[in-house]
Amino acid sequence: MDRGKHFVLVHGAGNGAWCWYKLVPLLKLLGHRVTALDLGSSGVNPKRLDELASVYDYVQPLMELVASLPQDEKVILVGHSYGGLPISLAMESFPEKILVAVFVSAYMPNYISPPITQAQEFFINRSKPESLLDSQLSFGLGLESLPTAVTFGPDYLSVAFYQHCQPEDLELAKSLVRPHGLFLEDLAKESLLSKEKFGSVDRVYVVLEKDEVMKEDFQRWVIDDSPPKEVKFIAGADHMVMMSRPKELFSVPVSLHSHASYVPILNGTNFLDWSEQVQFHLGVLDLDLALRIEKPPAIIEESSAEEKTLSHSWERSNRLSIMFMRMSIANNIKLTLPERDTVKEFFKTVEERFRSIDKSLVGTLMDELTTMKFDGTRGMHEHILEMSNLAAKLKALGMNVDESFLVQFILNFLPLQYGLFQIHYNTIKNKWNVNELASMLVQEETRLKQQGHHLIHLISKGASKKWKKPKKGKMVEPPKINKASLRNKDS
Repeated sequence: MDRGKHFVLVHGAGNGAWCWYKLVPLLKLLGHRVTALDLGSSGVNPKRLDELASVYDYVQPLMELVASLPQDEKVILVGHSYGGLPISLAMESFPEKILVAVFVSAYMPNYISPPITQAQEFFINRSKPESLLDSQLSFGLGLESLPTAVTFGPDYLSVAFYQHCQPEDLELAKSLVRPHGLFLEDLAKESLLSKEKFGSVDRVYVVLEKDEVMKEDFQRWVIDDSPPKEVKFIAGADHMVMMSRPKELFSVPVSLHSHASYVPILNGTNFLDWSEQVQFHLGVLDLDLALRIEKPPAIIEESSAEEKTLSHSWERSNRLSIMFMRMSIANNIKLTLPERDTVKEFFKTVEERFRSIDKSLVGTLMDELTTMKFDGTRGMHEHILEMSNLAAKLKALGMNVDESFLVQFILNFLPLQYGLFQIHYNTIKNKWNVNELASMLVQEETRLKQQGHHLIHLISKGASKKWKKPKKGKMVEPPKINKASLRNKDS
């Protein structure tokens, strides 16, 4: 698990930093930094709703936080519900400071249409006035326009927001939820988001199955309207998942980053390392099914439950595996890769293009292996380990280096003080493998170091006087060493 990342948690409409109180300690437990913000007129933020002139007043606390980050620090943004809009504006303003953006049952705009598009779909086509129960909508621009603010009533909170939460969480919300401005007029402006900035940040969408505010069909519509890099699904989760299912939500951004961050970006010369890491992490994530088996037959009316389950699992594995691979490929390469229907086909396309480049490295690696000398600048163990790694890379590229040859390479390029060791090895009948050789050489390295310190001690003790720089025009002999003293010490 990757440690020490900085998570910035952005609440949804009417809520505040307080709604993350169960998720924050879970993230901190793994050593991550966590900042849960109160946006304008939310939580304990001192501003009133009527003091917010625009959406930028509302998101100001988020913008100030990201702007204050060091240049080399990147954060993971997590936006819930309406909070997807503020984090989108932050992605546009500071793309270089955001590692990944996680949208939890949230608005997730695209850079083609204005951000209001999804809100219009929600209020006009997906919501009925009676479904809001005792909540109140304000229409500051007239009844013919979209609402300008909303105040959630206790009944609506109970039925739609907190239906799977603990009673104490619901009571907490009733006392802390505040009126919320929607700022849809500001979000109707064109060009708020761009492909070069907002579009350059990786996005993950978390679908909540039992969300009664932004229902699953609307969440799926949002995903189709603005396709993310990856989609996660939390079964049985209500709108306030950070309270009802904090552990499941906690695993989403942590799992994503901890695995994706360990995969080296494919840059054209590291296919071998890239492919090994991709396959390993897809296996750990249990997403490698589509790499291991062919696509199951299409589902028909007579298909069994097992066949339907296998087909669903394969489709999910195939979709997410392609997303995962594309996330770890350099943008200049990604744009040149053709679309493929299956992850096996996609992986084969990448392999055919870049394995030949890796093979061109065989000569370079072989030269490095056969000329690598032990010069004492690092330990013997590290030296042998690097030579073994070079042999492993050559083997993966089709050039098998026999272990006996590797042992001989290591012995041939030892310095002169290992001469007796080399002679001893050549006289024994049962030759060593690399691990046995490494063990013996580490012992020999230790012995030679101790012997060297012992001789230095004896020489310095046996000197009759210090060496002095000769005066100009006068020859001065160096001090003589007491040889008898040395013989007595050695005996």
